[in-house]
Amino acid sequence: MFRFLTVLVLLQYSASAQKVLTLEQCIQFALEKNLQIKQAQLTKDIAKVNFDQSKYNYLPDLNTSLNWTRTFGTSFDQITFQRLQRTSTFSTPRVNVFWTIFAGFANHYTRKQQFYNYATSEQAVEVTKNTVLMNVFGAYLSIIFNTENLNVAQNRLESLNKQLEKISALVDAGIRNTNEILNLNAQIANEKLNIVNLQNQLKKDKLTLLQLIEEENLDGEFVFPNLPELDMNQKLPNLEELIQKAIQNLPEIKQANMRLQSLIYAKKISLANRFPTISMNGGLGSSYSSNGGIAEFDPLTFRLIGKKRTSYFNQLEDNFNQNIGLTLNVPIFSRWQNIRAYKIADYNIKNAQIELEITQNTITKQVQQAYLDAINAQNRYYAVMEQSKALTSAYEFAEQRYQAGTIDFYTFYETLGSKFKAESDLIQAKYEFWLRLKILEIYQGKNITSF
Repeated sequence: MFRFLTVLVLLQYSASAQKVLTLEQCIQFALEKNLQIKQAQLTKDIAKVNFDQSKYNYLPDLNTSLNWTRTFGTSFDQITFQRLQRTSTFSTPRVNVFWTIFAGFANHYTRKQQFYNYATSEQAVEVTKNTVLMNVFGAYLSIIFNTENLNVAQNRLESLNKQLEKISALVDAGIRNTNEILNLNAQIANEKLNIVNLQNQLKKDKLTLLQLIEEENLDGEFVFPNLPELDMNQKLPNLEELIQKAIQNLPEIKQANMRLQSLIYAKKISLANRFPTISMNGGLGSSYSSNGGIAEFDPLTFRLIGKKRTSYFNQLEDNFNQNIGLTLNVPIFSRWQNIRAYKIADYNIKNAQIELEITQNTITKQVQQAYLDAINAQNRYYAVMEQSKALTSAYEFAEQRYQAGTIDFYTFYETLGSKFKAESDLIQAKYEFWLRLKILEIYQGKNITSF
């Protein structure tokens, strides 16, 4: 019983250790683990903190201070206004408030700028996600292509082995030449080498995908998506509408627009710095001196006898004071720093406008290329489907003739290779057409994870 349970546990562990990954799971792992996405997310979090801080800039500054000083030798007591030659102790606690009432709307423009910086970082996260996920999707398709190529090669090997059995029987019966067995064995050896090469390439493709999704388990198996029936005559979306949707929906365009808006407010901030600033300040304070106290006089002669030292808190109460004031700061000359900042901000805006135009042109070219690729993939899918049907019929006829001995081995093998290549091309053409349609959906603003 114990042995049976041990075997059962080992089987369960082996099954759980071998992960089965779908395309959706690979995308989810990439979103959760990819380091570039995490970096972009952290940058967005920093921008959010800066945006929140810009809201608090409207509030006044409040601080408090408490100092304690001890002097030795000759000193001047600013509290009792005495010149002393003794050890003295001083303390001046204060509470201060400072509030900028007007600064040329700099706080308002800073809040707007930080908002657009935050929006820019949000779009940067989406751009990074799209880049990473398209890489994942491309790596997954490479696995699909090479898996299908491997299946075709294995089917071709199986077909050659069956032919070898048939020809061997005919050779044993003295009907066919022994040389045909040698030719078949040579082609079988070539096919086995081809299978090994495809298996090695498939392992590389799997490793590439696992590294993209930051997956440590290198023994994962992949489940391919079930492709829907693709209409060879499917009508593609209008190119001009596709370009407009891409410009409206892609995060690259939004990111460039948000950056431009941020720089516009940076220019307004540089202009605000040239205006006068009005601020208000106030405070509460007091003071203490070890030399402070109440004078004591002789009641008969009225002669000064000395001072009665007053306690710390009594002195604070007696010396309590308040202050309030307004400050007007007018910038007159700042070594042309404000003018220089304004010019640089203006140049940055022009540069961002050019960058936005470049991004729009790049997206337009990408959409045009994707649209042409989709048309070409659709035409290729149709042509390869017709080719596959014709080559399958040709192979079936050649197989009958080869078994009857009316054609030689090389003619038959060429037909066999053409048939299996057409099958491989058909699978690849179908996946490529599906991929091109998905890319067009992405340009239309649809969710990239909905594969």
